[in-house]
Amino acid sequence: ISAEWDVTPDLDIRFSMDGTKDTSAPRQGHRLITSLFTGQPVLKNVYDTRAGLNVVDQNVEAFGTSIVAEYRLNDKITLKNILAYREDESVTPIDFDSLAAADLDVPAIYENDQLSEEFQINYSGERLNGLVGFYYLDANASTVFDVLLDTTGQIIGLPGLNAQTFGEVNTETWSIFGDFTYDITDRLHLTLGARYTEDTRSSVVKRSTFIGGFSEFFGGSPILIATTSDFNGEADFDDFSPRLSVAYDLTDNSNIYFTYAQGFKGGGFDPRGQTTAAPDLDGDGTVSPSEVFQFMQFDPEEVDSFEVGYKANHLNGKLNYSLAGFYSDYKNVQVPGSVGVDTDGDGVSDSFTGVTTNAGAATIWGIEFEGNYSFAEAVFNSDDLFNASWSLGYLDAQYDEFIDATGTDVADQRVIQNTPDWTASLRLAYDTPFTIANNQGNMLI
Repeated sequence: ISAEWDVTPDLDIRFSMDGTKDTSAPRQGHRLITSLFTGQPVLKNVYDTRAGLNVVDQNVEAFGTSIVAEYRLNDKITLKNILAYREDESVTPIDFDSLAAADLDVPAIYENDQLSEEFQINYSGERLNGLVGFYYLDANASTVFDVLLDTTGQIIGLPGLNAQTFGEVNTETWSIFGDFTYDITDRLHLTLGARYTEDTRSSVVKRSTFIGGFSEFFGGSPILIATTSDFNGEADFDDFSPRLSVAYDLTDNSNIYFTYAQGFKGGGFDPRGQTTAAPDLDGDGTVSPSEVFQFMQFDPEEVDSFEVGYKANHLNGKLNYSLAGFYSDYKNVQVPGSVGVDTDGDGVSDSFTGVTTNAGAATIWGIEFEGNYSFAEAVFNSDDLFNASWSLGYLDAQYDEFIDATGTDVADQRVIQNTPDWTASLRLAYDTPFTIANNQGNMLI
């Protein structure tokens, strides 16, 4: 739902609200080998399921709303305010082997909410254009899930064995920012920008081991036999990120540019962390609270990005394309993963726990070519058109340093996920005027 109100010739208010409800079938896991304990088979298709987990039903609900107000103070200055709120809750049953036996049954609840406020002062002059602003965010994210290992529990004499994780992260952040472009000449443009950010992250992480089945979050009443994490911590982070861009118009329809920018991704605490797995870093025979804190916390991730490119349009704007090369140098890369845990003190890791670490350093560089072309107009009527858009990219991504839990650099054994060497896409579209119940619009195919 959206609405706009022109309060005065200089004041506009826009309101929007959206909601989602999804009760579609849950996505289950898939067994890769026959069970060594029960002989449960591998299903023929990854989409087949005989899942027996039914303590919760799949349900996703989300809601969001925003109010945007703009006030034109004069011909050069416009004030803008953006107030937004969003929340969501997801309940999902994940049966990792998709079979009736409770080998690895994980019901989970995820909840998020956030309130944000942004105020901008926009300036538009003959040669100078830009803005300054303030941003504030108050967000909360929580998750709780059980891991029912009943088959394993029956074998080791712990019926209804359940490893539960509860995590909550609160984020309060504010920043001030500015970005201005100055036309040095009619063809040469200089952009300078910067952002200062302060983050406060607090977290509660609790991991418990039960017998007797699911926890109270999922309708059970089990018996607590161990607490493997009981963490409550807070950390502050700050960052200053500058930006510089130079662009030159080769012609009225083409330009070249260079951009340098720093980026910042806040630190925090791993909500899956297990405090009893924290190592004795100083070797004094005792794991201190500061060592637990260091194990649970990860630092901000930083990046220096460089980009050079060429943009052009021809045929009265029907053909648009761009070619860009980029290089990004990452520091303190945040990597979620798992580490082995020695639960019985025999020197051998017999379990594992989730942990987010700062791997070290990484570089990503690549080349992108993209564009669109309106190759036919007025084919079936006077206002329709056919359009083609495309993209082609090459990416080289690698870790320069990746320090694992033992302090060893294993960069040559790790790859950066979701970074294919080559990507390509082609899209063909037909756009034509379309009228429904005397309301004019467009239909896109």
